Order: sequence, then structure tokens, then C-alpha cells
Amino acid sequence: MDPISPDRSAVDSLVTIQQAARLLDLPPATLRAWERRFGVPQPRRAANGYRLYSRTDLEVLRRLKSRTDGGVRIGSAIETLPPPAALESIEPDGLRYRLAEAILRLDERQASLALREALVLHPVETVLGSVVEPMLQWIGEEWQAGRLSVGVEHFASALFVRQLVALYLAAPDPWRPGRALAACVAGDQHEIGLLALSVALRRRGWDVRIFGADLPFDALGQAAAILRPTVILLSATRTLDGTMLAAIGELARHLAPTAPEIVLGGRAVHGQQAALDGATVLDAGLDQALVALETILVRRAHARPNR
Repeated sequence: MDPISPDRSAVDSLVTIQQAARLLDLPPATLRAWERRFGVPQPRRAANGYRLYSRTDLEVLRRLKSRTDGGVRIGSAIETLPPPAALESIEPDGLRYRLAEAILRLDERQASLALREALVLHPVETVLGSVVEPMLQWIGEEWQAGRLSVGVEHFASALFVRQLVALYLAAPDPWRPGRALAACVAGDQHEIGLLALSVALRRRGWDVRIFGADLPFDALGQAAAILRPTVILLSATRTLDGTMLAAIGELARHLAPTAPEIVLGGRAVHGQQAALDGATVLDAGLDQALVALETILVRRAHARPNR
């Protein structure tokens, strides 16, 4: 995954001229006229020759429509447009590009600015799924391949942890039934993915208690006995050996009377479902993981008797 290249999913966001016209409340003929006379915007062309408009194209057209609706002539409105790079930089792809460049330069100010702008311009869930998650994947792959220094990896991790903790603390008080206990398995120090998922759950009203990195299994069992969670969410990003698998199975059996569902996620869980006894493997990206976890939380919360 290269965060500097456009996201492949961007192709899915292209719209036809008819769709663009409906979104903007502009006649298709006007879009063609602006393109023919002023060269703005310059949509892509499908194999059949049809125009395809990107999110940046739509932003250009929204700005032009706003100016012309206010009485500004189209020629003058076009002269006041910011450069294309400035418009592209407000989309998740552009923000991810800026963030990657700043991280590689160890430029905390610009990296923090890119993240803050992303959160101002887009919903938190969009930033988590389209900026943070791809960046984490890229950083992990580059570090493992030896193309990224330990210093850059630590710099990026600290940056994301600070921002995600702030978002977690800023989330509204929980209002939905059930509770999730979230932690990294013993020996695992990589908590960013877990934090991102916890932030998304908190913003949707779920009570998530984060215990962070490297939580020993005995401490996890003690916390679960006190909090009596609906779900225990464990993250394993590096290794998941036989000893850990056995400890998770033992934890599930130990907590069986209180009936929490143990859900295991992270890169290390791929293909481990058959080896786990009494736990659910969540092998998916953030968006899919969020849907799956909410489904589990709803099912388990309503299945529990009132205390």
C-alpha cells in the first residue's frame, strides 16, 4: 500500500455527467460549456468516451456554482479558483499524501496540521478509514521491509496515538447498552489500530474501556471480572503463537459464567479461527470490523439478563 498514490477506491467515487448535474443542480449543458470554453474542470473519460467527474472536479464545480449564483460572471469565478493541488489536498487522498510526506521528514507541525485539516473537512469515520488506516498499513509494511527507519515508525506511532487518544476523550458519553474491554494481547505494543476502532465505537455510543498495549492475561481476567464486559476486544498485530492461543482459550473458559464474547483482531489473527477455542476472529478492515463489532455488541447486550 502506497499512501502517496491515489487510493484505488477513488475510481469507485467517479460520477457521470448526469449524476454530477443532479448533485450540483446544474444542467449537463452548462458543465459541457464550462469545460469547452474555459477548460474547467477536465473530467476523465471512460472507455466509451463518457465524462467521469472526480470528487475534486465536483468541488471545483460547487465553488463555481456558488460564485455564479451570487452574481459573479463565470469567467471571473474561474479566475479566482485556487490551484488544482490546493483542491486535491482537501480530499482524503491528498491529505494522506501530505501526511506521508510530513512523517518521512519528521515534520510534526505539518503532520499534525494535515490530521487536523482532515478532521475539520471530513467525518471522523472517513478520516479513520481513508487516512489513518491506510497510513498504518503502509508504515507497517515499509518498516517490516526495512525501507522505513525505526525513528520514523516511532514518530508516526506517537503522532497517531496522541490524536486518537484526544478523539477518544472527546467522544460523547456512552448511551448504548453493553460494554467492550479493549486491549492488546500480552507482549503486543502496537495499539494504534485498537485505538482507532475504539474511537469509532465510542463515537457511536458504545462504552469502550481501553487498556492499551501489552496487557497480561491474568490482568485482563481481573479487569473483566470487575467490569463484566459484553465483549472483550483483543488486538494481536505481530505474533500469535501456541502459548497465546492457549491462554485466550483458557480465558474464554474462565469467563464463561459471565458470558463475554472474546473477539480477536489484528494482522496476526489471519487464518487463526480454527486454532482458537471460544473466541471470534475479526479479520477485516476498520469499516467491516466496526459493523461486525456493533452486530456482536447488540446481540450480546440484548441476550444478557438484566442485573
